[in-house]
Amino acid sequence: MDEGVRGETHLEILSALYPGDDLDLGEEAMLYHLLSCSPCRERAQAALLERHGTNLALPALGLGILLDEECDAGIPVDGLVDELLARPREQHFELLDEPPFQEGLLVGPLLGRSRQEQLREPELAEHLAFLAARLAGRTLDDAGLRKALLRAGLLKGNARRLAGKLEEALQALAQEGFLLAPLPELARLRRAVGLVRWEQGRLEEGAFHLEGAATAFSAARRRAEEGETLALLGLLQAEAGLLPQCTGSLLGGLRLLAAEGRPWLAARACLTLAGAFASLGCPDEAGHLLRRGRELVRTVDDPAEATFLYGLEGAALGALGEAEEACALLRPVRSRHLIEGRLPEAAFASLDLALALAEQGASGEVEGLARELEAGFPGVPAAFEAAATLRGTRWSDPALRRNVEPASLALRRRFRTQGPRPRPLPFA
Repeated sequence: MDEGVRGETHLEILSALYPGDDLDLGEEAMLYHLLSCSPCRERAQAALLERHGTNLALPALGLGILLDEECDAGIPVDGLVDELLARPREQHFELLDEPPFQEGLLVGPLLGRSRQEQLREPELAEHLAFLAARLAGRTLDDAGLRKALLRAGLLKGNARRLAGKLEEALQALAQEGFLLAPLPELARLRRAVGLVRWEQGRLEEGAFHLEGAATAFSAARRRAEEGETLALLGLLQAEAGLLPQCTGSLLGGLRLLAAEGRPWLAARACLTLAGAFASLGCPDEAGHLLRRGRELVRTVDDPAEATFLYGLEGAALGALGEAEEACALLRPVRSRHLIEGRLPEAAFASLDLALALAEQGASGEVEGLARELEAGFPGVPAAFEAAATLRGTRWSDPALRRNVEPASLALRRRFRTQGPRPRPLPFA
């Protein structure tokens, strides 16, 4: 952007472009803002997908509703957040007292950047949310301050969860202001708490909060967010071994969520549901979901998440009786987890691979899987416990899959409650 206009607001620029006195700047100012402010543009795109799926018709109430009333046509143009972040981090709070960073109009862009950085750099995302909250406290009126603090609290809580700081995440989500929050914000709070409880291994509490969040999103007519939350609930229920419940939640989630916005979540839901249907004796439904899940995996650009998804596909193929295909997928998935030091995921992939090997009559290879786990994580008690699970299973059991399930569920609980924990859900 030209140095001479960097500090001007969108509304000022638009006014200069249209010097006439009779121009209504309302909608045109917001349109210009969407074209030139990337955080708001991304939020508007997400809102369109949430409300209309792929049918991108503009709502009758216009541009304002797309931004959930969070867009201000006077927000400074992009660049100030980058300029702030170019300074040493220890100076950021002091810089909020100086121009051009002292304006309350910077609160929204700081919150938007915090959301963007959640998955890439959660520590930075938390820092940006702190900056936004500090600036909001100095510059905004009561209504704006409440809204900014709610958003900052959610962003801080989720960033801490993604960084593995689960108790600190709950502290950030325990604001008194949430008690009087609008229904959508209250739903987001409950969903955030549900994810933390899940990752702590407190699955019943996690499910309780996710169910409450889905109900609140439904009441607020936030269909895509309701779908996302139902999908998350279904994944939790699958981890708890509650197959009938998880199928209902995942089906409901897939009907409502916008896969374009969260392809990884739609892929997890499809592949987990495929495995559930296979286990319940519904191979046609499982096959259809596997094909849909494969298409979605191709759109996931996070290598670690793609590896996890291929593991889900391999597990579903094994449950369908396609042991050879399952082994072909699970071997490289397991190797990748071992190389990249993800013990819980390597242990789960080892168990799924052992099941497929046993069904091929190759249970003699299971001891090698156990030794590789121990060698890959020397001195780590959880690795020895996972290896003991592999060695303690009767791989010649005719009802192998049904009888191995309790040990599998116990191993998952062990990792959740005692660590090392599985990779955090990439939800932001």
